[in-house]
Amino acid sequence: MAPINTLVIVILVIGVSKTFSSESLQLQLLEKHQTLLINLQNDYDILMQRQVDMKKVIAEVVRANTKLQLINEELEGKLTNIETFLRESTQHEGSSFAEDSGNIAAELVGKYKGNRDDPEECKERLDAVQTILLDDKQNAINELTNILESYEVYFKRVCSSPALKYLKKIPSLSEFIGNREEEIIEYKRNSADKRKEDASSNYDSKLSSFSKLDGDVKTLESRLDALETNSKSTDDLPGPKLKEKQNGIISGNSVTGNSVFSAARTNVLNGENYEQTVTFDQVITNLGGNLNSNSTFVAPVAGYYFFSFTLRTQDDKFLAVQLMQNGDHKTAIYSEKSDRNVMESQSIVLELAMGDRVWLRLGPSLQYGIYSDGFCYCTFNGFILSEINNGSF
Repeated sequence: MAPINTLVIVILVIGVSKTFSSESLQLQLLEKHQTLLINLQNDYDILMQRQVDMKKVIAEVVRANTKLQLINEELEGKLTNIETFLRESTQHEGSSFAEDSGNIAAELVGKYKGNRDDPEECKERLDAVQTILLDDKQNAINELTNILESYEVYFKRVCSSPALKYLKKIPSLSEFIGNREEEIIEYKRNSADKRKEDASSNYDSKLSSFSKLDGDVKTLESRLDALETNSKSTDDLPGPKLKEKQNGIISGNSVTGNSVFSAARTNVLNGENYEQTVTFDQVITNLGGNLNSNSTFVAPVAGYYFFSFTLRTQDDKFLAVQLMQNGDHKTAIYSEKSDRNVMESQSIVLELAMGDRVWLRLGPSLQYGIYSDGFCYCTFNGFILSEINNGSF
């Protein structure tokens, strides 16, 4: 019996040790899985942060590009001003600056030679005039030089901006705009011919435009005659007729012209444990003034009205909005929650009595929500289709 008992004990010990070994192996695998999940979560967080950083970089590049375009436009304007100044400085009506100086000097020399009584006075006057002429010319040159130097400094400062570090730096303004002297001379030589050519070209262009406009007018007149003919041919058709407009409203079986509204919401509306009226802080159109408190439309007359509304969901929230008429539900929008914004729209035609009220209502739940921002994703619109008079439209 003793050997049998010993064998049983050995078998039990082996079974227990295998059980412990299996549980230990399972714990090790579980720890490895948890470690792997933690590493995956960390990698995901790193990727999301890189995505945010990339969006910031893209936004910075867009801002830098916009600033670069504005600077380019400003520089082009300044270069145009410089070229205009250079042209105006070198253009003279009649005689040139040197000719004017020579004429004055020759006149004074003649007076000097003819006046033998007081030669010193004539000589002093001649020297003074020559000094004034030279000073004026030198002042003009100095002024132009100062302007060029100031713009040269401006170009260097702009091109060394950190936002424009990817551009090639311009060493100097004179190198950038080049030597304009020959261009100015050529411009003066050909300006008269160019003006004549431009005048002839403009005349031909305007003549062509007038001919085209004349053809368009004739086409429109033909279409207008056709519309008038069609209008006369429909006068005898059965059905409601339009009457003349009185007090801003087309009376009779017609459309009322001054009851149109369109409003937008530019902020988030979070759901609560009670129903909420959806308000719209930006009124785009309110012809007739029938949209009250930026939320409720009040019918000015009995008639058939068209309404539409578009809403955007919040992330991970439901959307449940009803269109109400005097407290009665008429239509609604419902959307399941999603990890991304969803746009939903609805429209309806209602028969309203004068004074009936129409508005939007968000359901009572903390799980509901509406998203909007400055892009005006959420809108509420309506207008009258036909007025009802004495039970007929």
